[in-house]
Amino acid sequence: MRHPLCSGALLLLLALPASLGAPAALAQPSQGAAPAQAPSRNITVTIPQPLTIQLNQTTGQAPANASQGTEYWPAVWGVRLKITDSLLALFSLLLLIAVCGLWRSTHRSWQIARSQFDAVHRPHITVRSFETVGAGPGNENLSVAFFYVNTGDAPAVITEIGTALTGSENLAGLTFDSRKIVSTTLASGEKGRFQVENFTAYIARPLDDRAAAAAGGAVHLVGYVRYRDRAGRERETGFCRTFLADGRRWIKPAQSEYEYQD
Repeated sequence: MRHPLCSGALLLLLALPASLGAPAALAQPSQGAAPAQAPSRNITVTIPQPLTIQLNQTTGQAPANASQGTEYWPAVWGVRLKITDSLLALFSLLLLIAVCGLWRSTHRSWQIARSQFDAVHRPHITVRSFETVGAGPGNENLSVAFFYVNTGDAPAVITEIGTALTGSENLAGLTFDSRKIVSTTLASGEKGRFQVENFTAYIARPLDDRAAAAAGGAVHLVGYVRYRDRAGRERETGFCRTFLADGRRWIKPAQSEYEYQD
């Protein structure tokens, strides 16, 4: 790199002696002496070449191998992974795990809220209003009818009704006469009617002979109503009624394992 200030200073230093010696040479000659002719001088001014400083341009340049050594992980099984790429992949994996955990917790919270909602807003089937029908002369074709009512807050799909009519006091191990119900949906407050038929042999005797009923003879109607809610869960209501011949009515026993609601 050239420095103009240095070149100018050198010129001034070379010209300064010549200017200082000029007065001595130009002194006044003595009187009477012939003027002497001043010798001629040739002044040569040498201008030095400007200094050029070459800076090292490779100071900020690192070798390619050194940069590669800092950007890559050590080789594992012959594979070298870039540090930035591997960290980005790790961050993406952690983000995916966090999103999956958030989705799982949200789904579980939704299931809990849905189950609580269904537990409150669900169908309830209640069996009521038992009565004997068809008791003509000789009690031919006597049958029992009852109503099943949806007292819940959601629709109920009735799928099956099973009944067993017996005069035995031992109600364990009963065999139910099951009947499939097709396309019967009860909204809240709606009811359906079901009739148990062709049990004249069991129920005619208490109806005609009240004395026999007073002596301990009784007829029991045991059964169940199976239904499902809007979520598809199967539910069941069981019932048990005992016929009193003296008043011709059906009553609920004080304790019975057949009385339940799911």
